[in-house]
Amino acid sequence: MNKGFLILVLIIPFLFLSACQKSSDVNLPDNIQGKSEQMASNLLMSLENHDYENFIRDFNTEMQQVMTEDAFEEMQVDFYAKAGKYQSLQYEKSEIEQDFIVAYFKVLFSEEQLTLRLMLELEEPHNIAGMWFPDFPVD
Repeated sequence: MNKGFLILVLIIPFLFLSACQKSSDVNLPDNIQGKSEQMASNLLMSLENHDYENFIRDFNTEMQQVMTEDAFEEMQVDFYAKAGKYQSLQYEKSEIEQDFIVAYFKVLFSEEQLTLRLMLELEEPHNIAGMWFPDFPVD
């Protein structure tokens, strides 16, 4: 799979969201910080450990179709080459954007500190509908 295509597929949901105003009539679930931290940690540990099955476990159906095992392998190689080894995760905030919850994290790798944005479905179990590292170094 073309890396440009993979990056585009993962970014498209956020390009849409960036054009939208925040929705004020929906409240964040009480447990969203803990739930989103678990999901983000699982993504990063699975990426580090080359564990595709665990990586996609919290994805919604559309994300599972987009993130094939080949795409995962390319992403893993790219992250290791450009950001280094995963070290830590820090939750920043969550907010409602359109019909999604967006959780923001700072992620420390051995070579880079990056931002992770997780787009979660509003409905339980709040599956991952998109993910984006907006400051990931691109060739």
